[in-house]
Amino acid sequence: MPEFSFPPIGASGGAPGAPGFYSGGGQPPADLPPLSHIVLAPPVGIAAVPLTPSYLERTVAPLLRAIEKLQVVCNLIQKKSEREVVIASITHRSPVMVALQGAIEALSLMRDMIIPWRRQNAERISRLKEQQISAEIAAKSAEALDTRARGEAHYSLADKLSAEAELTRAQANQVRTETKKLSLDLEKQRIELALSIIERLAPKLPSEERIAYVIRLLGPIEHISNSELEVIFDDPHRVFAGVTPPASPGVPSSSTEDDPYTEIQ
Repeated sequence: MPEFSFPPIGASGGAPGAPGFYSGGGQPPADLPPLSHIVLAPPVGIAAVPLTPSYLERTVAPLLRAIEKLQVVCNLIQKKSEREVVIASITHRSPVMVALQGAIEALSLMRDMIIPWRRQNAERISRLKEQQISAEIAAKSAEALDTRARGEAHYSLADKLSAEAELTRAQANQVRTETKKLSLDLEKQRIELALSIIERLAPKLPSEERIAYVIRLLGPIEHISNSELEVIFDDPHRVFAGVTPPASPGVPSSSTEDDPYTEIQ
């Protein structure tokens, strides 16, 4: 079964389909951003799903939007000119292979800092989501018991339902307290991560500017760390075995010699 590997993030080259290749004819612009390829896969153990409009809107698009926002902040921190992050190509199946243009810094930060942070905190992130759901369920159960108690004609049964509602409400409040504590702890660690990102991008940035950029980084960091998708940067063959990689827009895949995806026999 054939396997495929990506060129490294931010690599450049002149072969058709290679990162930085310009297919518009003539000489390529000197400042054309190179392409970066990633695979967005379901979590390990979860079967691949079709790329439906709802899956694209609910799962894939929010992550790509977070990458775009992260790149915008990177450009601001490094005082670079504003550029759009462009989806140069995207596959029509899951796992999803995406070629992005103009997102090198964002993807490098994801690979080196944000995704490792997400792995280290995976258990707490999962526990936070579970606690938030549990608290909401308990609160709704308490409301339902209150409604039943108000409509009950027998006083003894109404009192029993009210007592159950009060107990359920207390449990919901306890879970909310634990959830808030865990959420604040994760937020503190995200702030530390954001500061580390700024230190990497612009170590001489004044302190007053860092505060503003930390605030802008927290949103993308949270969306990326909470995404259910696994992001693969340089080892896609383990999820993409047997799948023909997409050609770059306007460039036919006629030769494996010029193909940026190296086929391993």
